[in-house]
This record gives sequence, structure tokens and C-alpha cells, in this order.
Amino acid sequence: MVLPIEDLDITLHPNLILVLVDTSSDPSERYQQSTTLERADAVLLVVTAEELLAEESDITGRYKTLLQRHCPRAPVCVAVNKIDTLAAEMADQVAVKLAELVTNERMIEQGITMSAFTGENVQNALFVTIRMGVLPATSLSAGKNLSGDAKRALTRIFTLADADGDGALDDPELQDWHRLVNGHTLDGAELKGLKAVIAEKCPEGIRTVDVGGHAVTSVTLDGFLEIHHQLVETNKADLVWRVLAVYGYDTTLALSREYAGEVDLALHARQLLGIPGDVDEVTSTIKAIGCDHKVSFELGQDLVDWLTTCHNRFATDIDGEGAILTYHALDADLLVNCLTDPFAAVHDEYRTIFPTGLNHRHWLELWRALALIDPVSAVLTLVALNFPSMPGVPNTTTKPATLVHMAHTALRPVPRHSGLTAARKARRSVERKIFRLIVVGHTRPEVPLIVRDDRTVYVTHCLTHAELASPACRTAGPNNAFNHDGIVIIVGSDEPEHLNELAGTLGAAMEGRLPVRVAQLDEALPIGERTTKVLEAYHLSTVLVGEGMHIVFRFMLEDRVVHIPSIADRKESLKLPEFLTPRSVATVGAIGAVGVAVAAMFAYRRRRGAIGF
Repeated sequence: MVLPIEDLDITLHPNLILVLVDTSSDPSERYQQSTTLERADAVLLVVTAEELLAEESDITGRYKTLLQRHCPRAPVCVAVNKIDTLAAEMADQVAVKLAELVTNERMIEQGITMSAFTGENVQNALFVTIRMGVLPATSLSAGKNLSGDAKRALTRIFTLADADGDGALDDPELQDWHRLVNGHTLDGAELKGLKAVIAEKCPEGIRTVDVGGHAVTSVTLDGFLEIHHQLVETNKADLVWRVLAVYGYDTTLALSREYAGEVDLALHARQLLGIPGDVDEVTSTIKAIGCDHKVSFELGQDLVDWLTTCHNRFATDIDGEGAILTYHALDADLLVNCLTDPFAAVHDEYRTIFPTGLNHRHWLELWRALALIDPVSAVLTLVALNFPSMPGVPNTTTKPATLVHMAHTALRPVPRHSGLTAARKARRSVERKIFRLIVVGHTRPEVPLIVRDDRTVYVTHCLTHAELASPACRTAGPNNAFNHDGIVIIVGSDEPEHLNELAGTLGAAMEGRLPVRVAQLDEALPIGERTTKVLEAYHLSTVLVGEGMHIVFRFMLEDRVVHIPSIADRKESLKLPEFLTPRSVATVGAIGAVGVAVAAMFAYRRRRGAIGF
């Protein structure tokens, strides 16, 4: 008997799909079995008592082979059906056999009895399987130990809980940690029992110190890790996930963007800058493009001082280069609590660009670029680095929410540059010192990652026209085209293919209100007549790259309003040959650069007064 899911009166996880698979040995069913199981995050294996108790059980035979082949990392819950038909003695045998399976078979995390006929435990079997899929124990374990990522996360949590930094949790620290995670403290018997389990499983997990003739015990890091290892081993991984969630970790064992308060960060920035906006608008904008298009972030002076202290503490003096933060020190001492390298968001090959390591200027510029490109990642990295305390030093607070708040306040919000008039710009209370620009050409331009001009820093993102038209620049995330402050287009060839790409990039960029500058590679290679016509249609002139990229990029500091000519004006001024008609320009614009779908959305909302660049 199979009940429809809606009759079970349960609310499923929003991303969960339940699929019923026939485990028949019929060869015609094998394709469905394999394709379905390969997509499984968790498996509910329903068997009978006879199958479970058989001397050569299919559970450890055919089913085990099937699951190991097609979904080796998916946790399994074995549900013994028709429990209502079993005699008491056989029911006891089933309970013992299920316990043996859970203990001896790595893939099987839970065992349960149920009756599809009476409905007994059917909901519970589904709940258990859903919980395993959403909070998998496999991510927490590696063989008979905790996984490396789980140890990394739990070690950081231990360090935060160890308020006095003596390397062990005394009773008050242990109680504070338990209250934070579970909402209540342990009573005397529970605390004593917890320490007894640690002492039995991991003797080095308990530290004993004589204080006034009394033996005082505390829990070391080894003991803290053993607590959680035992929870995983006894199929209580959900309790470990609860601890991790309180401290901001998601199921990938990385600090989550939700924990960083992405929307709260943007709303608070708007409030400080006097920019209107509500939760719904900011949330929908971040969901659509991956950032708030009206605000940007730079480093506050207190954060600059803290980062300078970090660099001075962990850098090494290298002859001829001064104090250099080597990548070994960066990984081992600073980014040890980060699942991935956050500065890869700035440039995935920055370690090749700065091969020996980071001097003080490069260190601060990478941080400025990270705060500009992905402020949420900057917040999470500060939390992982133990800000506002130094890495490896007891923090001033142990509350996860307070750590995020401190990281928020360390960033300085500024308005995004948007071609404001001088009168409006004069009312700004702050000025920007860093911008991120797309530099685009028919081939990928060779421009430095960081370009400096007096006190202004420009972070470049070099792309071809084709790359700018790719989904990566249209989907939500750090590389979305709207997460840039302007576009610099390198022009050269007068070939029809190049002109089509240029027209597409210009059309979409201007519709998205992104400031545009056109640069010429070499004065000896003049721009062709057809390229000139395209630029004239958008009222654009060119500057020479030979003057220096910092000169090219200064257009971001100009007080000007981006002029978007009407379609009629463009048709009148273009008068293009057959290969580049206004219709083909519009077609290319639909697939070019920032993607006309996103641009049109912003244009529509701008006409309604919802947003404005």
C-alpha cells in the first residue's frame, strides 16, 4: 500500500523530490534504478522482516551492491514494513538486526519499523530520510574519524567557546557554549556523564588540574571533537549540524551568506547614505544580480589598521622585497578557517600575479577589491579570521551574531558611481576611492589587475565580448555585469564581426546605465569609418590606451550624465551597411554584454521610479 504524499500531512523540504523506485531484479528495471539512484541525496530502503532476517539478506547483498555502485555517498534508512503482522518474538529479532546493520554497515544511518497498512511510523520514516538528506552524516565523517572540513569548523567553534584561551573548556565555558547552542545548560549529572564518555573514548580529551586540593576537570579540543564524533557515530548527526548552524555553517561546512546578513548589510548601508529602499526591493535585487546596485563598500580606517597589524604579524622579511606575507603563512595562519580562498573572487590567478606573496600594499588592495566585489565574502572572511581580535587570540565575544555585526561595521558604505550631476554629487558625504571596471575587447585585453591613479584604485575584469555575453555575466553573483562600475571597450579592427560585438556591448551597457569609455590601442592604427559610425550613434569618443590605463579610467571620476540616444536617433545617425543594420544591432544587443533581459528589467523598474542609477 502506497499513500499519496499529500495524504501524509507533512511539509517537505522545498528542494526535496521523492521518487519511488522498484528494486526488482528484472533487467528492464535496471535503467530506472541506476538513473534515479545516481541523483539521490538519501535513500529510504523498504524491506520485509523476512528479507531482513534472511541468512543471505539482500540488504547486505544485492541492495548494498546497487547502492554502492550508483549512490555511494547517499545515507540509507532501512524501513522494515508490515510490522503490524509480526509476532512479538520476531519483532524483537528485527530490532536487534536493525541495530546490527546501523552499527556495521557504513551507508546505513538509520533503521526503523513501520506499517504501510496501518500508517504506523510512515511519517517518521520519511522525516528521518529527509533529515539525512538535508543534514548528511557523510559530510561530517571520513572513515572512523571526523572529516577534515568538520574538524576545521568545530575547531573554530571550540576556539570561540574557549574565552580565556587556555586550550580547554572549563565548566562555565562549557555551559555557556551549551546554552548558546541548545538554549539551556547541563545539570550536574549530565555534565558529569558527558565528561565520563569523553574520558572513556578519548582520555586526552579531559584535562585535570589540582586547585586547592580539588581535582578540576575541563574539556580539551580533542575531547570537544570526540563529543561530536560520537554523535555522528551514534546516528545523531543532526545534533552536530545544529551546533554548526548556530555558528553560521551550512551543509557544505562553509560559513553561509545567510549568516553574514547580506540583506541587512545592504539595508544598513542605504540607511547610512540616505538612499531609500525596503527589504523586498533589496532582497529581489540581490537575488536577481547578486548585489545591491546602489551601494558599494570600502574598508573603514579601523579595519585598515587591523589588516596592517595582521600583515606585520605574519609577514616575513625577504631581501630586496621587504615584508612579504607568503602564501604558506596566508593559508596556514590566516585562511585556515576558510573552506576556499576568498581572494579568488578578485582574480583566480592572483597568486601568479604576485608570485612571491603579498606586500602590505597588495594585501590591502586585495581586501579593498574583495569588499567592493563581494562584501558578503569580506564579512565572512573577517569572521573566519577572528576579527576584531587577531587570528589565534581569544576573541572579545563568543556570540556568532555579534561577530557578524562587528564585521559589518568595519566596512564603509559609499554610493555607487552612476553618472550623477555635479549638484547631486556635491551633496555626497563620502567619496569613492576604488572602482571595478570591465575591460572588454575582441580578444581579452592584457590589463593589470590593479591600476592606481593617485589615491584612486581601479580593479579590472578583462573579458572578450563573447565572455561578457555569457551567462556568467548575467546570473547573480560577483561577476554579474551590474556588479561593476563601468565598462572600458578596446576598439581596433573594422571587421563586421567585431562591429556586431561592439554594437551589442554598447547597446546593453547603455541600457543598463553603466558608464562607458572607448579606448584605442594604437594611434598608428586609426579606427575605421564603420566603427566611428557606431560610436557616434552613442555619442562616444575614444582615448588612447598609450596615455596609460589610469588616464583611461578617470572617466569614472567625471561629473556627467550618461546619454542614451533614442532608437530613432540611432537609426538616423547609423545609416549602416547591409551587414550591420539597426535590426542586427538590436539582435546582437539582445545577447550582448550584460544581457538585455536584465537591462530591460532595470529599465522598466527605472521608468516606474523603483530604481535609478
